[in-house]
Amino acid sequence: MQTQSTSPTADAAERFVLQVKASQVPAALRLERRPSVLDDDLGHKYSLFRSLVMFCGFLMATFTAAAVFVVLFHETYGLASPRLWWLCLTGINLALLLYAAWSWLLEEVKGRRADSWLGAMVGEYIWSVARGEREIGSCGRRSSGTRAASGEAAYVAPAEAWTCRWGPCVLCCACYLYRSFWQHCTVERLCMDVWPRRQLDEAAWPWAAYVVELSLSPLMGRLVASVGEYAFVTRCMIPNTVWGRDAWLKPVLTAMVTTAEIVSDIGVVKRHYGFFALENSIWLVMFALLFLSTLRCKWVAYSRTDASERPSVLVSCRMLALALSAVLITYNAVEDVPMYWRLYQEKVVAGQADARSPYFGQYDLPFVDGVRHGFRCQTMLSMDDGEWRPVMLWMSLNYVSLPIWMCALCAITHRHAVLGFNEARSGKGKSS
Repeated sequence: MQTQSTSPTADAAERFVLQVKASQVPAALRLERRPSVLDDDLGHKYSLFRSLVMFCGFLMATFTAAAVFVVLFHETYGLASPRLWWLCLTGINLALLLYAAWSWLLEEVKGRRADSWLGAMVGEYIWSVARGEREIGSCGRRSSGTRAASGEAAYVAPAEAWTCRWGPCVLCCACYLYRSFWQHCTVERLCMDVWPRRQLDEAAWPWAAYVVELSLSPLMGRLVASVGEYAFVTRCMIPNTVWGRDAWLKPVLTAMVTTAEIVSDIGVVKRHYGFFALENSIWLVMFALLFLSTLRCKWVAYSRTDASERPSVLVSCRMLALALSAVLITYNAVEDVPMYWRLYQEKVVAGQADARSPYFGQYDLPFVDGVRHGFRCQTMLSMDDGEWRPVMLWMSLNYVSLPIWMCALCAITHRHAVLGFNEARSGKGKSS
């Protein structure tokens, strides 16, 4: 018996031929998909060192931004005032919304790719680093004239490849701009005194005042947040992480995020922390499934002219996605779910059983009463009120992270569309 060993190149080519013969590769990809762009089969076609450097750069940028937020907005040691906190969140989300809206207009109205300065910095620059065209830290971009002079054709993505669309990104950014401008604490019914809250004379303009109060209430803020989170998860996170044989997870994960948002909305209406413990348990399971799906999936970048496209940016983004998913899973399991369970025991179970408790009658409201209660700002606080300090840090991380990640993914995938593969590996050798 003799064992024949094959090289990674031969293995990749052989698997590709077998997939084509078995019609497992879509027809639109058979001329475009080449084994040389698979990031797990031909390691020499891209630089693993460059991928690790980019991953470390992404990770350092993420933790640096988080550290800046901690220094500025920590409850006890934060340097920023609540007013500065409000200005920072509103400014960041307004800038992201303007960028996403401009890119969407170029994409949908004029029918061309968003080729703005920020798009070049975020998208083209990262891809050029991944290809090895320039070193990390250098400036500038590869011009279209250079591409034309080199004889390269325009990039054409296959139909099955995925690109994060700017429309859902605009929706997500708009939802978080709403949340950051009209700040509120949903369960406690606290609202920041920002125009036009309390600016209209209820006696002179009763209906206008009612509409303003309804549209800027804590419950409305929760409903807007549900729309933004749903857009991010279903239009950005799930399509980017679930591929191939894990496709059955897409409707499951969509149903899970829908259930989580409904449970959260009911918890806000009833002021019931048990619903939030259940909601975050659903998010925990969903992130675990996304982690497992990403772990066994390889992302491929397509280029019509470059067979040796180095997908270093995809390798590093995959590493970053796995790292952040692990952090979110750990945070939900160790901190978030136990915290909401303690609040449920304290304010709902014990607080509603004892008439002498300060929480008696304030939580676990009847549904109709909770809707009326939630559509009104029960307590109005000024921008400089110290009551905002305990929530400044986690609100900052929550309100900024999702729009930033969605804009970044839109910029990256619009430069090169992405397709994921997670088929089972074939044997590395044959016996005779």
